[in-house]
Amino acid sequence: MSEKAELSPSFIPQKSPSFFFKKSKLFASIFFLTAFSLSSFPSIASCASEFITIIREPSAKESAKAKVRVHEFHTAIRKFSLENSKEVKLIKYGNVADFELLRLDINTASNARAPRILITGGIHGNETLGALASFEFVKRFMSKPELKKKFNLVVIPATNPKALFLGSRRYAEGVDLNRLFVPSDKTPEALALKSTLEDQNFAMLLDLHGGPTRQHFFSVRAAEDNGLAENALKALPSDLVLESNNGQYPGRMGLPSHPDRYLMPAKGVAESKLVGTFKAYGFDELKIPYSYTVEYPMRNKIEPSLGYYVDLIEAFLLSYETKVLKSN
Repeated sequence: MSEKAELSPSFIPQKSPSFFFKKSKLFASIFFLTAFSLSSFPSIASCASEFITIIREPSAKESAKAKVRVHEFHTAIRKFSLENSKEVKLIKYGNVADFELLRLDINTASNARAPRILITGGIHGNETLGALASFEFVKRFMSKPELKKKFNLVVIPATNPKALFLGSRRYAEGVDLNRLFVPSDKTPEALALKSTLEDQNFAMLLDLHGGPTRQHFFSVRAAEDNGLAENALKALPSDLVLESNNGQYPGRMGLPSHPDRYLMPAKGVAESKLVGTFKAYGFDELKIPYSYTVEYPMRNKIEPSLGYYVDLIEAFLLSYETKVLKSN
């Protein structure tokens, strides 16, 4: 479970508190009751308090359209890396427009051959929690000696900072970065990411995304994984995990007529190697045997979803330990 954060930078813009408290004393009472109920469930609420000035619990619509204050976000990442400089190395691997491209390398495992996990967030700028959850997980990881001694991490929280700043799936020019991981593409973000990761070995990739129409978590694997993703998703409440439609993805990408059709071999687990996605690039080009897109439900509210998302990332590491390390 997540711990209460000491800092409360507001990475997600919110409306002024005066807008809410001018209405009535009744609203103030409701607000404090809500805050009390959230504090009763720290695993759900405390992650979000790290990133959001909690004026009120954001509605589903606002959750889907939240924007990240990228420069403040990067400042927090830099501060964290300095505070943990013995174990966390901050690497600047490029610039795009007015934004830095940053990665965190965390080498804490006691075994020189320990698995190295790659976690990326923010490829789609409207899928805010992918960026926030990746960084929140780093902090959880650093607080858990049992994880630190078994795994090393490379985490890139804001893979596409320009789109995060815009709160957009695509650039202003209409470019979808998660379709551009092909040899012929020259997009700066894609080129920089490929360059910083080339000639490195990773055991698992978790590329963090969100489903704009979804109210459930799910993952998309690149290939058969011996039940690793299915096992990880069991860490969440069952009613938060996406059900299949008779073995098909319940949506457009599951239609037989769709060229990039998703099959669903298990609850919450789809399978696809859609060309141009970072997941497919990780599997085909970086040779990462366990490559996933992990999706959070954007129709749900930010505060509980962020806590569950961090739980799920941890569950993927533990499932890797169970399904891969202990089976070898």
